[in-house]
Amino acid sequence: MSYNPHYTLPATGFVRLPQILFHIPVSRTTWLTGVRTGKYPAAVKLGPNLTAWRAEDIHELISSFSGNEFGPKKNIRKERTENVQRPA
Repeated sequence: MSYNPHYTLPATGFVRLPQILFHIPVSRTTWLTGVRTGKYPAAVKLGPNLTAWRAEDIHELISSFSGNEFGPKKNIRKERTENVQRPA
């Protein structure tokens, strides 16, 4: 993977949504719902058509995640089939 400065998070300043979603693997809808509910940091309106987030807030959010926050999910189908009793 080559270096792309667009997807690096600056230490300070503002970042746009594509940069955030590159580092936090959730959908756009999930992110915006989380912002609305307070799970994720609030956005800053920089203009009528320009929304960004403080880079410091995003760094703090990333550092607050546990190691398995975005890890692979359990295989629910496998668990369900293991618990099913089959007729003898």
